[in-house]
Amino acid sequence: LFRQSALPLKGIKLYVNMVEPAFDNFWDTVPPWYMQTFTAHERHSWAVFDIHWYVAWGNHPCSGRIEPGAGYLCSQPADEIRPLLNDCIHSAMALFAKKVDGLKAC
Repeated sequence: LFRQSALPLKGIKLYVNMVEPAFDNFWDTVPPWYMQTFTAHERHSWAVFDIHWYVAWGNHPCSGRIEPGAGYLCSQPADEIRPLLNDCIHSAMALFAKKVDGLKAC
């Protein structure tokens, strides 16, 4: 519907919002689907892969908790948490850049 409408010619973009925790094996399944669904021209002009990176969800080193068991405690000083989050953000966005060709939003 979108690709056949006048919207792309008017500069309107289609944001394809993907939530990583909603999928099993997200990075090996969703980006290939996206790349097959939209042409290179569409991905670079009006189709935008929009990912919501939820750092607080899951038990990974980038999440904070009020009790031990994650990457940091929410009560830690920001100066201690900031470097960890900076590394996590850079790592996640590098993966995003590697796996998805075209316009991106986060």
